Amino acid sequence: MKLKQIEEEWLVEAQRRARELDAGIVQPIQADEVRRKARALLEIASLQSQ
Repeated sequence: MKLKQIEEEWLVEAQRRARELDAGIVQPIQADEVRRKARALLEIASLQSQ
């Protein structure tokens, strides 16, 4: 996949997410919460791969 195509697809995705936020379909999540959940998932995956 070329960089230009990736950029275009991410723009489409960002626009879709912005529309969902503006319409109240989804709620924003604080970055700290996202990081906490991501770390927990990575820890679980790491433990399962051992």
